[in-house]
Amino acid sequence: MSRTARIAAVAAAVLFVASASIDIPRDQPLVFTDPIDYILEAVFAGALWASAVALACMAVSNSRIPARLTIGTAALGHIAFATAATATLANGRESLDILASVGLVLIMAGYVGFFIADLIRMAEPRFSGIALFIATVGMISLGEGWGLIAWGAGWFAVAAMMRDRQPSLAPVGSAPAPRDPHRV
Repeated sequence: MSRTARIAAVAAAVLFVASASIDIPRDQPLVFTDPIDYILEAVFAGALWASAVALACMAVSNSRIPARLTIGTAALGHIAFATAATATLANGRESLDILASVGLVLIMAGYVGFFIADLIRMAEPRFSGIALFIATVGMISLGEGWGLIAWGAGWFAVAAMMRDRQPSLAPVGSAPAPRDPHRV
């Protein structure tokens, strides 16, 4: 996995948790009245854009077409949702609600496919599709505020799974070192 994907995944996780910390103690009005409303929407939009970048990097790095299609679908969903959140931030009121709804449907469809591709071992990093699917179900179940914590947790899990593959120190074709029978 690329370093960009891992950084974007961590950024998405941090921003989702940050937006939850703002959103849980207060309700955001449909028309923004306080600066905190703009801050909340900016942090949320940033989390969605970071998710889109992480997913796009994951789609490109996967070699199997089903994984690329499903992860790409989720990435497009995040782009649509992020565009609606950015428009809301710019207008200071709810904007492009239909685009946000389409984005959420694409996210869920992409994550269902990613979940299935992960179950049949056709996606990398392993278990990331499962983590994002469970996090999204948690986000939808818990609703605004608390649900963002679920998405943040899912992205933290995915970032942890995006580790670089470590090369073996032994030369290719060499025999493993003999075990000492006296060591436990």
